Amino acid sequence: MTPQAAIAMLDRQLASNGQDVTLSRTVAGAPAVVVVRCAVKNGDSLQTQDPFGKSQGSFKLIMSPTQIEATGWPGGTPVGGFDQRIPINQDRAIINGHIRTIQVAIGIYMANTLVRIEALAVG
Repeated sequence: MTPQAAIAMLDRQLASNGQDVTLSRTVAGAPAVVVVRCAVKNGDSLQTQDPFGKSQGSFKLIMSPTQIEATGWPGGTPVGGFDQRIPINQDRAIINGHIRTIQVAIGIYMANTLVRIEALAVG
């Protein structure tokens, strides 16, 4: 399977079964925003509490790079080999109208091509 075929297959699955999630990152003092189609899985087993004792849910997000690349989110060029298309700690994800914070995200590559992004969001 080629990277392009893997991305196309993921895009079809997300179009049929995913939901829209808004990613936001502050760049040079201004928000950079993109709406991506994601598979959102509630991580009930990953419930955490903040320092004030408030329970926070966790969500696993699976997304394609397609919408991110189409919009050029978050802008700029890669810095020191860092792939800016992948959300970073403290980026925001709006899921079902609620603001969540990205804790960690990884890019999955085939033949040096980004084909999938997985992230953990809490809040």
